[in-house]
Amino acid sequence: MIVTDGTKSKSLADLAAALHATADLPGVARVAVDWIAKFLPGTSASIVLSQHRTPVAVAAGAPSLRRADDLQIKLGEGPSLDVLHGATMVQSPDLFMDPRWTPWAGPAVQLGWRSWLSLRMMSRNRNTLGVLNFALAKPDALDPEYIRLAGAVAAHVSVALDITRVRENLIIALDTQAEVGLAVGILMERFEIDGDRAFKVLKRYSQDLHIKLRDVADQLVRSGDLPGPPSTTSRSGWPA
Repeated sequence: MIVTDGTKSKSLADLAAALHATADLPGVARVAVDWIAKFLPGTSASIVLSQHRTPVAVAAGAPSLRRADDLQIKLGEGPSLDVLHGATMVQSPDLFMDPRWTPWAGPAVQLGWRSWLSLRMMSRNRNTLGVLNFALAKPDALDPEYIRLAGAVAAHVSVALDITRVRENLIIALDTQAEVGLAVGILMERFEIDGDRAFKVLKRYSQDLHIKLRDVADQLVRSGDLPGPPSTTSRSGWPA
């Protein structure tokens, strides 16, 4: 077997610890694909994330696998794309014989890949985070035990990616709140207005210029000036 029964649980626990010790999404993806190569010998893994509903290849265990992922994205077809479009699992015992993605499968075989397994990674809210791919050079390498182990790995990686994404979003939110607070303070002091009025000024500029509120605040904090007057201003240059 790929790993003995006595080491499977410990190996997965080690994976979980390594993933949760990593601070960002690219780091989590890199740890995962590196670890899978050791846990499932003969396997090269890759991760394609869904970012604003756009597939983005973020990590691969081999340059040829990264090229196969990039080609899926370029062509708009392949097992990873099928998963991002709603499938839970897509497997191909032999890409050479698989008629489903002919424009992609031929080059993938030429790159050295025959067996392929793509698993959906989901957040706690049941949103699709991305795809974890398992690729092997040998055909017919995906037996039921392999698929079971791959599923266990995908579950751990999904949790780590979800937690890391939530953490990054919280950091961004806190940074935004702090930046806006500084900008509000600048406007309050400069124009002797209260906090509500100062915030409305920032919000009006954001809406009229179609700029994120954080970016309006950032420019004010960095340069001392707002991006430009909104469509309706008073004589002072501020929203009437």
